[in-house]
This record gives sequence, structure tokens and C-alpha cells, in this order.
Amino acid sequence: MDLDDEGNRFEEFSRDVPYSLYCGAILAQYAEQNKGTWFSKDFTCFSGKPFHIVPGILREEMEKYLALLRQFDANFLKEHGKESSFG
Repeated sequence: MDLDDEGNRFEEFSRDVPYSLYCGAILAQYAEQNKGTWFSKDFTCFSGKPFHIVPGILREEMEKYLALLRQFDANFLKEHGKESSFG
């Protein structure tokens, strides 16, 4: 579920509440226990769609982006992903 125009969560459900679908992958490389580097890559499949249409488009949208997600192996994430440290 998206946020409203002021950046707040919707408190009441309605069929027109906007939804977005994001997908991506994260790779964690540990240098030592609980410390290391994240490589992450994500993208938006759709944004701001009213909830009542999401069930009708969800499968098609997910299948549309499957080929792109299949590229997201460890090498791809290291080359094209956002790098950040953790721990």
C-alpha cells in the first residue's frame, strides 16, 4: 500500500487506495560474523494503481519483470547494485 499525499499511511481501506509493486534482490557478503557488505538492486514494477485493479494485473506484471530479475546473480549485483556496509 502506498502512502497518502502527505506521506502518511492510509488509516482506512478503500478499493481506490493506491498500491505499488517493487522487486529486486540483495546479496550479503560477510567479512566476519554480522559484518560485511550488502549489494542491492531494485525497481518499480508499477506504482499508484488503485487496489481494485491489482488482482487483475499482478500476475502479468510479475511475469513481465521475471526475465529482468533472472539477471540478478551475484556478479550482476556486485556490478550494478548499490553497495552498503552493515554491522
